[in-house]
Amino acid sequence: MKAEYVAYNAIKTTHDGLVTKYNTNKDAYNKNLKLEKERKDDFFAAMFEPAVVIPERPCPPTALKAYEGIDFMYDTSTPITTTQ
Repeated sequence: MKAEYVAYNAIKTTHDGLVTKYNTNKDAYNKNLKLEKERKDDFFAAMFEPAVVIPERPCPPTALKAYEGIDFMYDTSTPITTTQ
């Protein structure tokens, strides 16, 4: 059971990395899109400034499937003590 839980957490960590990469690319895309729109709205900038390079629109990663295995439930109402 623990192996399934560890495997799912490894997949989740990889997915979280993909989400972080997507968010970075999305922010760069949106920023450059906004800059290009502002350049086009300004008559003189549109005439004399070079166009802003807009990167390819990023696609979000596929949503991670919920964990379906047995979850470890810990009772936190009583402290864990060790006896010797």
